[in-house]
Amino acid sequence: MKTFKSMAAFGLLAGAVTLHATTYWVDSVNGNDSNNGTSGPSEAWKSMATADSRWGTHKYPLNPGDHIELANGSTWYWPVELTGVQGANGNNILIQNYKPADGNTTQPLIYAQNLYCGVQLWNCSFITVEGITVNGYNTASHGVYVYATNYVSSGIIINGLTVENTFHRGTGSYSPSTAGGDGVYVHPVSAGRVDNITIENSVFKNVNYGIEIDPPWGGSWWPWGFAESCSNVLVENIDVSQNDGGWDGLFCHNCKYVNFQNSTVTGAEASWMQDCEYYLAHNIVGENANDLTDGTGIHIDYDNAYVTIEDCFFANNSGGFVEILPGCYNCCFRYNISFNDGDRILGQNGAGQNGKSLWIASNCRNIYIYNNMISVSNFVSNMSLGTNINALVQNNVFNYVGGTQGDSQFGNNLIEDGVADSVVSDNNCTPDGNGGYYGVAGLSGPALFYAPDINQYGNATASGLQNAGVDVGLVPGDKGVASGAPGPYTGLNNPTEDVWGHATDLTAPNVGGVQ
Repeated sequence: MKTFKSMAAFGLLAGAVTLHATTYWVDSVNGNDSNNGTSGPSEAWKSMATADSRWGTHKYPLNPGDHIELANGSTWYWPVELTGVQGANGNNILIQNYKPADGNTTQPLIYAQNLYCGVQLWNCSFITVEGITVNGYNTASHGVYVYATNYVSSGIIINGLTVENTFHRGTGSYSPSTAGGDGVYVHPVSAGRVDNITIENSVFKNVNYGIEIDPPWGGSWWPWGFAESCSNVLVENIDVSQNDGGWDGLFCHNCKYVNFQNSTVTGAEASWMQDCEYYLAHNIVGENANDLTDGTGIHIDYDNAYVTIEDCFFANNSGGFVEILPGCYNCCFRYNISFNDGDRILGQNGAGQNGKSLWIASNCRNIYIYNNMISVSNFVSNMSLGTNINALVQNNVFNYVGGTQGDSQFGNNLIEDGVADSVVSDNNCTPDGNGGYYGVAGLSGPALFYAPDINQYGNATASGLQNAGVDVGLVPGDKGVASGAPGPYTGLNNPTEDVWGHATDLTAPNVGGVQ
């Protein structure tokens, strides 16, 4: 592998490639390393190791607008490596596939068995990678590795990537230290950062994480005190399927301004975040996460703020629908559908946690759960609200068939009472036929039950929850916003209607999860 080069920091979002000065051709089937590599497909180089040794040299510089063309039908056993290479804002260096003379349409393949990655971008900016397949053959290699050391990388675009079989389980218990191999691994170190990165229209099969964004590590594993790792992240139209217990479709650690949309994750949590701010997940399908712990549709871990999960569909996730851990504030789940989430039972088959429809842990502030449809049948799936929280749980449908049971870890009732600083109201719960409601028991204190088919749980007593004007992460086009810059961090400000036409009048909501 090449050594890293320290580059000057800069960070503007790359636009489309508009010009290119030189095109480099590589073809493992028809190329020859004695060719000049730049006069067209007939003069293509053959080996990737040869091409890597030439790119970036005085004779073969890589400049803004240059192309690296990789022939369809080719296979290499060496990664594409770029170190210290810079395109320009609006004029990326493009790495892409092309159709050779024989008309082959199969994406070029990087056979990454026992390699660290298939494509390496080390201290690079304004690079586009598209139309490439990486197969790790289960040896913990990454598809694309974006690394920044004492450098701000910016303007990376990954499009049309296919990454397969990079997941590898090491010895010992299943943990990040014993498993590896991501579809895309973004890893700044020291004073490095990776900003303005787009990952789109890509497929990740049997990988550890579909996309993993790490912070500059140091100290304990937990997120407190880590430097911000990445800002302005767009992930859209990706398909992640885990065959052997991989972790998540998108894992973000110490990131800011993340937009995750129009994607599907099967066999793992759709997303997991720690210590992130301004995160929007829209139109995500997350199914069949079956971990022994966690395993929810989207997992909001410790110390996140301004997170909105909306218009998503979750089904058959063993951990449940909503999981928000301590230290989070201004987080919102709205207009989602949850079907049969939360069937895990503590102690059965090695499970370390019960499944829960909705779990808001202690020490969370300004949490909004409204207009969701939650439907479960014939298994345990509870709701638990922790202590020292401000939460609004309103206008949801809880459709339970078959009842629930007590949860020794997280509370005994579908909706715990005694949480004086939260509002749980106007939710439609399924009658159990005996004058009660499935999963609802032991109501006392400030929790009042006084409607035949709606649970009314009193009013907030904490001034911090009343008229707080907190942000819950809207998107451009929301109506009724009183103030704030556009984007997924504008603020609640009592909008009357969102961009998809959903009514958001929380003063007199219509009962129902989906308008």
